Amino acid sequence: MKGGGIAQRTRYSLAGLRDAWQRERAFRAHQLWALTVLGLLAVMRAEPIWWGVLVLALALGMAFEAMNGAVEALADLLEPLRCPKVRVIKDMASAAAFLANCATGLLALLMIAAEW
Repeated sequence: MKGGGIAQRTRYSLAGLRDAWQRERAFRAHQLWALTVLGLLAVMRAEPIWWGVLVLALALGMAFEAMNGAVEALADLLEPLRCPKVRVIKDMASAAAFLANCATGLLALLMIAAEW
């Protein structure tokens, strides 16, 4: 699985996005949030800097959601029973996604305040 050309690595990445979409409700919810923010940017005719900042923040939020799903899937595979140590791992991964998404929300609010 390791190695391969850029085309093969791109296929792996796209498969991961498909799996995140199919398996992770939070990842799908993030897509709706992203469309809402992009629509808001368009309606408000935001400055290009806001487009860049918010698109990057949204992409990072999606990446964190995908990584959180991967960590949770791996943890469940390694320890299918409830385990306090696994709960900590899963909660910390979830916290990382939460913080990234909170920062994105704050950026969206700052954009609204600046562009209003």
